Formats: sequence, C-alpha cells, structure tokens
Amino acid sequence: MKFNREFILALFGATTIVSASANPESARVAECGSSENVMSIPEGANASEYRSCLNHPAGKAGPTAMDSLEKRDCWFGGDHGCKNGYCWKRWGDDLTNGYWCWTALNGGNGNWIQCSTDSQCTTIVACGLGDCKDCGCNC
Repeated sequence: MKFNREFILALFGATTIVSASANPESARVAECGSSENVMSIPEGANASEYRSCLNHPAGKAGPTAMDSLEKRDCWFGGDHGCKNGYCWKRWGDDLTNGYWCWTALNGGNGNWIQCSTDSQCTTIVACGLGDCKDCGCNC
C-alpha cells in the first residue's frame, strides 16, 4: 500500500509539471499575477526576446523613491543610474521635464536591464515598452 501511495503522489507531481509546461500562457499569468500584466508577443516573434510581464518588478520606485509619497516624482538629477537592482534613464526631447523610465533589452520589449552600480547603466538603451503602468514616470 505504501508503494502505491508514493507512486500516485509521484505521478500526480509529474502530471502537474507536464501540464504547466504544456500551457506556457497559464505559467506566464501565474508569474505576472494577472492576465492584464502578461506581455503580448506578436505572432511569429521569438518569445525568448520578450519579457513575461509588462510591469517592472520595482514598480515606480525609481531614482527618487525613498517612500511611497515619492514614487511618482520626476527626476532632475543624473541622466541614468541603478536603483533596486535595475537600470533607469531620463528620457524625452526636453530633459528639463523630469521624465524617467526603466530600461529593457530588445528595443524595450525584452527583459529589464539589471545592475548593481550606476556605471552598468546607459542612456542608449530603450525604455521598457508595453503600455505598463510601472515603467517610469511621465510627471
């Protein structure tokens, strides 16, 4: 009887793993928290070049964020940097507006660019795309 119970539990675990890998979309929804936060991948595009979730893991806690009141502040300091392990940059035609964004690979569709120091970040990479509410600040 003990063998049968262990066999059934092992079989159930394997079935769960197979079903999750067989349905990558439901795995992405689980990772991102909701279907609204899942990054759309254009038909025919290489899915590995797109991040799973629209919103940034650090939210709007950008270059100025010290507490919840500052999370949506504009930034008038340096033009790029590293905050909470991710790169950000100032953007826009007029840098006096204070706009900033989190940066991402693949023209803004890919993974968020990670860092440990400001010197690992640059202004030549794209802002994160996808109409996400936590990609940066438009002041």
